[in-house]
Amino acid sequence: MSLRDAVSLLAATPLFEGVDPVRLEVLAFTGTHLAFDAGETLVEEGGQADGAFLMLAGEAIMLATGADGQGSAARLDRGGLVGEQALMQPVTWSATIKAAQPVEVLKLEREVFLRLVDEFPEIAAGCLRSANAQVNALASDLRDLDRRLTGARDTRQAMKIAREARKRQTPKTPTTDPLSK
Repeated sequence: MSLRDAVSLLAATPLFEGVDPVRLEVLAFTGTHLAFDAGETLVEEGGQADGAFLMLAGEAIMLATGADGQGSAARLDRGGLVGEQALMQPVTWSATIKAAQPVEVLKLEREVFLRLVDEFPEIAAGCLRSANAQVNALASDLRDLDRRLTGARDTRQAMKIAREARKRQTPKTPTTDPLSK
């Protein structure tokens, strides 16, 4: 994988969207290229994360255990970036990542990333813009979900009122026509 390809993949990730390609080239150049065979584990859930992985080639599977003990799986393809949080602060991996086929990744290490951010503040500014856009998109999604939940509650409330109103109605008694006698 060429440096140009790695820069293109970095530029396509939400975190680095809008960052100057020259700065992304420095970031890609300082990253570590790693290769994994099919079936190999890239990271273990619960292990210390000291950076992020950008998928350069191949496919991996992320396996996570939720708070409810249920497992979930997701596919990670070329261009996928995982571990963004680990670029900023020490965290643990929230999933195990296994290569589904031969995989090539670019590992971006936290220490190197933070030095680059100090040296090139425009990297941080680009990441901040991207993070802000992601937060705004999440806020919009939450507002939409709240509207839908409110609508569902209103619908349930209306149905409950209608059921109660039907229960309160007295059954109509047949009237007799006085002329029919």
